[in-house]
Amino acid sequence: MSEDQNPEPVQENSIEPMNTSANFAAPAKVGLNQAARLTGASKNTIIKYSEDGTLSYELNAQNRKVYQVAELQRVFPNMKVLYGSVTSSLNRREPAKSGSDQSNNTQELDRLRTELHQKEIELATEREKSRLLTQIAESKQEEAEKWHKQAERLSLMLPAPEAQKAPEPVPEPEKPKGFFSRIFGG
Repeated sequence: MSEDQNPEPVQENSIEPMNTSANFAAPAKVGLNQAARLTGASKNTIIKYSEDGTLSYELNAQNRKVYQVAELQRVFPNMKVLYGSVTSSLNRREPAKSGSDQSNNTQELDRLRTELHQKEIELATEREKSRLLTQIAESKQEEAEKWHKQAERLSLMLPAPEAQKAPEPVPEPEKPKGFFSRIFGG
């Protein structure tokens, strides 16, 4: 590609199709807003994953991040959009809603956010409990190993057991002599 032929820049809300060959729909690149909408994750989550290296991205001509749909599907496996339906999914707009529908949706969204926040707190608490139980189990294992080593050292200090001797036979007591044996000496 010559310097005069710059590719069209990808805007934040547009899709940049990659080169395609016959009968193969290559993955598209999407901006931050579409990535969040496709995955169901927040923009902050997408940005965090980009910064920590979990999610790869490219920079477009405006120095904005664009994400390949395949990469989004790798990181967010529950994403329901497939290659063939990306464009239609992104270009589909919902009809305008009335004010009461929007307020109901806003209330429902607030309720779901609160519930999500509570579940995240519960999850963090359970993870902390799990971490503490793991630490306790590891310390108990280390303690058991120390006691075992100490028992081995003490057993080495003990004198070797002597070979057991057969008990000496006890002589039978003499029977008292009877009357005739005492008289006749027998």
